[in-house]
Amino acid sequence: MRVIREGVLIAAMGALIVLGTHGAQSQQPSARPFDAPACLLLLVALGGMPLRQRRPFTALGLTVAAALAYTVLGYAYGPFMLASVIPLYTIAVERPARHAVGAALAAWAALMAGRELIERFGDPRDSVFYGLTLLASLLLPVWAGGTVRLRVAYVAEARDRAVQEERARREEAQRRMAEERLMMAREVHDVVAHSLSMISVQAGAALHALERAAGGRNDEAGGRDDETGGRNDEVGAALGAIRAASKDALGDLRATLKGWREVSPGLARLDALVAELESGGVPVSLTREGDLGGLPPDVDRAAFRIVQEALTNVVRHAAGATTRVRLRRTAAELAVEVVNDAPALVGAPGEAPGGAGFGLAGMRERVSALGGSLRTGPREDGGFEVAARLPLAG
Repeated sequence: MRVIREGVLIAAMGALIVLGTHGAQSQQPSARPFDAPACLLLLVALGGMPLRQRRPFTALGLTVAAALAYTVLGYAYGPFMLASVIPLYTIAVERPARHAVGAALAAWAALMAGRELIERFGDPRDSVFYGLTLLASLLLPVWAGGTVRLRVAYVAEARDRAVQEERARREEAQRRMAEERLMMAREVHDVVAHSLSMISVQAGAALHALERAAGGRNDEAGGRDDETGGRNDEVGAALGAIRAASKDALGDLRATLKGWREVSPGLARLDALVAELESGGVPVSLTREGDLGGLPPDVDRAAFRIVQEALTNVVRHAAGATTRVRLRRTAAELAVEVVNDAPALVGAPGEAPGGAGFGLAGMRERVSALGGSLRTGPREDGGFEVAARLPLAG
């Protein structure tokens, strides 16, 4: 498509120069006719056009040299000078303004010098008019290209600013979420943990009082009543169970609240996670492609949780299966792939074999919140695959 566009542009410029020159020839009968050397100069000028993307100054030099030779050889003044417009526009779009203005002034000076060389005895007013017209025709593409360059820079800056603002909003939301979790952890700990502790203490005190009362009755009666002793044993067992259950619940609660207080881990902990699984007999290979540093915090955490959940499913449903973890970062996204070679097992579509699918549902929620995509399911050659794509910009 680009080659076609270049060809159309060159053909249009060539047609404009040829037709315009023939029109100018009728107004300048003393000028040299448009002959074979003029056609050769036109080809030189147009031949520089394809170079303007990679070497715009070289393209400009060819067009100016051809126009200068065209002027010195006495051909009619006309649109041949416009061959320099396209390279000048390209320079103005891709280079700083001072480079484009300098190139335009240099081209103007060269073309004016060529004209004065053959018109040094002509009317000075014609030279002034020609010079101003030529200068305007050369500065116009510089202005147009500079406007386009500034517009492109403005749009790029606005896009980058929007990305940074979205990232800042996400980080602020994550910070507020962490603060809310910490506050909830404190409230739950202060209320529920205190109640569980009191249950454990009261159960222990009741158990101790029951043992003392039973010992006193035995001393007074000189023996033990079987029925009373049986009831005391049942009550004691119940109190002991309550005390043990409250201690276990308190331990579980504190472990849960500790997870609430901790900051969600990121990919920095991935090596430790892999080492932990390998020590448990699960072979895992880890491949990183691209620089994984400086990821957006929400993408970093989501990627770790996806890998963690996928590896947990391997431990639960395919223990011992060789597993491959691959992380690949591009300019636009982070790709996460976890694949194992366990034999295919019967399960619901999109669900880990033998699982209820809650972990995969959590993965989908995380990926969806970031605007990404998730693919899970059995592989054709056996095993299970989890593949997520997380965009780096919202």
